[in-house]
Amino acid sequence: MARINQEAAQAIQTQHYGKPLVAGLTWQPPVAKLSRAAMQRQGLQGGFGVTVRRATGTGIQVGYGPKGIGDPGAHSLAVLLAEAVRKQDWIGAFRLSDTRYALVGVRQGAIMAGRDVIGARGEVEALLRETVQLGEEAGERWEAIYAPKEFETAWPEVHLVQLLPKSALRSSAGRLESLTSDLTQQQKKLLLGVGAAVLLLGIGGWAWHDLRAHHRQEELLRPPQTIEAPPPHPWKSQARPAAQLAVWKHAMAKIPLSLAGWRAEWIRFDAGSATVSYRRDGGMSVDVFQSTVAAVFGDGAHLSQSGERGEVAIGVVSPAGEDEPLHSANAANVEFASHFQSLGLAPPKLAKRAVAQRLGGAADWTGYNWTLATDVPPETLFGEEFPGLRLTTMQVLFSESTPHWVLNGIFYAKN
Repeated sequence: MARINQEAAQAIQTQHYGKPLVAGLTWQPPVAKLSRAAMQRQGLQGGFGVTVRRATGTGIQVGYGPKGIGDPGAHSLAVLLAEAVRKQDWIGAFRLSDTRYALVGVRQGAIMAGRDVIGARGEVEALLRETVQLGEEAGERWEAIYAPKEFETAWPEVHLVQLLPKSALRSSAGRLESLTSDLTQQQKKLLLGVGAAVLLLGIGGWAWHDLRAHHRQEELLRPPQTIEAPPPHPWKSQARPAAQLAVWKHAMAKIPLSLAGWRAEWIRFDAGSATVSYRRDGGMSVDVFQSTVAAVFGDGAHLSQSGERGEVAIGVVSPAGEDEPLHSANAANVEFASHFQSLGLAPPKLAKRAVAQRLGGAADWTGYNWTLATDVPPETLFGEEFPGLRLTTMQVLFSESTPHWVLNGIFYAKN
């Protein structure tokens, strides 16, 4: 059975209100049902000594750890945070009481494999940015992203004490259990002799792309048969352009273009947030600006080193998408180009997106990235709906005369 020494265990533990929290568990994809006997069998076959289980919206998820990672009864940091945030798709990095940071990621309600980490700033910051980028490249939306201010991002900071008060540590949820506490020595030998290979088959693919592959429990205990299922449609989770633009326009109407004499240079929107950049430009001192920002937005701005610019992040709730049928690639490209030509504009170039490797069948659709810079208000451009057309970001640049828009999106078409 795998065991780690005290020094290694301390590297993936932290103290919160004097109680140990454990990270670094090996998380399995959720399954519809899982008995304690099956959980013990899987864990011991994989060489693990402790486990934690939690209910998700689609079933039961289990995390395993080596003996010594934490005592039975200690809490899993990832489980406590997943229960506290209560969102289906989020990721966050959190400053710990020492010099380290923790990172936890959740996709479709399940804790992501490899995203239950405690480590140094460089490791955690790189993993946060990489994971966010992977999601965006896959056309998938994050409901929330959290990062410490020193990471210098537009994502809001949330402290552990805000999410995990003392009362959270009295919960029975997320406590480690021993895999061997109620087994006889003979049972342990039998289970350990079965072999460890079966347990972790496919873990790497599930870590990002296969959270929805819920196999029957008995299939996990023998070499799995391939189930050919096409990947999910990413446009289903993204609002259509008209609906997305309406949300962004409503949010923009609430953002002052001048605060304490500081002028808004640009506002950038994505599916879950807005970031506005202010420039001092002869306005009030930075302390007055910060207090004004806090009064308007409820939190201060992230300031540049010179103290002449400040960025404010604001949450935006986007509408749901829909799974409309797509046009064929040829028909979609003709329709897309013709629309912009009819407005006297050059059509944006469509760049084929790389298809991420997934378990299951091949996608029957292709996504194309596009970018458009224009002085024409976007609601004028996208009043007509195109199947498979989505906006991912919109940046509004302010000048002395008129606003200028930079739009990024994805156009999905049938193969």
